[in-house]
Amino acid sequence: MIQADPEQIKRALQNLALNAMDAMPGGGTLHIRTRKYNGSVILEVSDTGQGLTKEECDRLFTPYYTTKQHGTGLGLAIVQSVVSDHGGTISVASVPGGGTTFRIELPVTRGAEASRS
Repeated sequence: MIQADPEQIKRALQNLALNAMDAMPGGGTLHIRTRKYNGSVILEVSDTGQGLTKEECDRLFTPYYTTKQHGTGLGLAIVQSVVSDHGGTISVASVPGGGTTFRIELPVTRGAEASRS
């Protein structure tokens, strides 16, 4: 169990999913996975799109930076802000030509572990 604003988390995941679909204009596979890990909940959004360079990955969360011809470059900065506001972290792993995975790690609510034991 996590303590989160469901609308904000929904918007963040929608943004990541839309970005993934944009990265696969010719089609591909989108995976959204959740799992518990080390006192956290992990949310992963992966695509089989064109991937990103290390330099692009390093700048993705910078406001107004975009790899698209359309868009404001604010989407991922907002996603990072939502995740941070929930006490979490977000990271990206990508291989040019091999897809991209965004990984959100959110803390489990204190006491939730004990109540499930």
